[in-house]
Amino acid sequence: ISAGILSSYWLRVSANSVAITLIIGLLISLVLLSWITRHLRKVLHAVEEFKEGNLHVRVPLTESDSDLALLGKTFNSMADRILTNIEDLK
Repeated sequence: ISAGILSSYWLRVSANSVAITLIIGLLISLVLLSWITRHLRKVLHAVEEFKEGNLHVRVPLTESDSDLALLGKTFNSMADRILTNIEDLK
């Protein structure tokens, strides 16, 4: 086997490895992006409903310690506090 053929073979193997790694990275990124946007849409829906006067709407929570779960918990806490304050004023 000549050095040129061996070098060409390793170049193709390296290029294929890089391409496969990029495709896997892209797929993982798309899955994560889908997960994040799905949870953000839930929070956005609750905020819109609350803005329109539905003071009983809450963000569905998951058993997670993620920042998005914390955002949902914080929104629900805020909504509970506002509802309590309104009831106290009556």
